[in-house]
Amino acid sequence: MFNLPQNNFEEDIENSSYWFNAKSPNDFMVDPPNEQLIADRKNTGIECNLNSNYFRSEEFITNHNGKHVLFAGCSNTFGEGIEYKKVWSYRTYQKIKESEKVSGYFNLGACGGSIFETLVNVNRYIRKYSFPDVIFLLLPEIERDIRYFHHPEISLTSIITELYNQFELLCKTNNTKLFATTWLNLDEESLAKKYSTQETNFQIKTVNNRYREDGFYKSISEINPYEQISKLEQNSLTFKTLSEKDIAQDIYEYSLQNKKNKNLFIAADMGKHHGEAFHYAWFKHLYGRYLDEKNNI
Repeated sequence: MFNLPQNNFEEDIENSSYWFNAKSPNDFMVDPPNEQLIADRKNTGIECNLNSNYFRSEEFITNHNGKHVLFAGCSNTFGEGIEYKKVWSYRTYQKIKESEKVSGYFNLGACGGSIFETLVNVNRYIRKYSFPDVIFLLLPEIERDIRYFHHPEISLTSIITELYNQFELLCKTNNTKLFATTWLNLDEESLAKKYSTQETNFQIKTVNNRYREDGFYKSISEINPYEQISKLEQNSLTFKTLSEKDIAQDIYEYSLQNKKNKNLFIAADMGKHHGEAFHYAWFKHLYGRYLDEKNNI
């Protein structure tokens, strides 16, 4: 049984419950930026314009003239600490746009969002703005959803897998192409050491494939996050995990081309998020899968 600090757990439950009990089933699980977040973003010097739904995206529309493409995930899809045009989702959108007519750039990246919250937001988007032709997901670790359960000793893996399978079937039924992966990569520190002298300090750092003992994750440090999310891949047709061999070459190439870039591995927000080289590698992976699927039709 996990020994969660009671006060932190109750606060997290309260906050997540507020998200889930939105004013209507069409409201998204996303918070307006608070004063601290606004100040942090200002310090990075990176613009962060939001649409009317508080997403770093063009305004959502109901009538789509061209291919309807949707991106979703957590802060790495939002692009916290990364210039707008260098976020993996925007790079992917621009690459598709080079050869196909698209209806706009629509991004549901929500800071702090979990897998469950990401899927809820996508479903609410679909109900209001129709089914996209293509959906790209960059998912976080499964354990973020632990805050929705009063008995956190229960494994979330089977629950999240079932929710994802249902969503996968829904997309297949509506002829929506779905491509999903995760930014969680236990090799990221070795990658940074290979191609950069920068010190890595990601919020979700791991030691011996376990959560590092600090903050909320101190209470679940015995869990192997990569192993948990790999189980999702075993029961899915569209979700693929990434190892060092999958992204090392792309990170290497980007590093060679951008040697003077201070944010290759660490975003501009004081090391809280992944840098541009990872965004480039995620883009290359997901766009590559998109091309393979398209060429096989």
